[in-house]
Amino acid sequence: TDMAVNVTVTPFYGDPDIYASFTAQHPTAATADFSATALGGDSLSVSHFAAEFCTTRPCSLFIGVHGASEARFSVVARQHNESMISLMDGVPQHAELGAGSWAYFRFSLGP
Repeated sequence: TDMAVNVTVTPFYGDPDIYASFTAQHPTAATADFSATALGGDSLSVSHFAAEFCTTRPCSLFIGVHGASEARFSVVARQHNESMISLMDGVPQHAELGAGSWAYFRFSLGP
């Protein structure tokens, strides 16, 4: 499928960091395939184009949240379609993205 995953951690206070993996059930800084470690809240976008993305369905994305400092937080994960959108010559294409997400477009050039 063309589904990507976004994980967002919103701190009420402190500095929670996100670590994620399709293989390590308890991902850490050393074992995670994906991470987001900015100061404060973090958002992680895992593209289905990533080499580490799960190869069989169904699969699980294991998510670890580490308190870089004492923290209280909420965490949410969501899937979104990441299919290639074709652009037509001179026709506007509207799209919507969450923070940290990507959209992919293809514009075919004529002969």
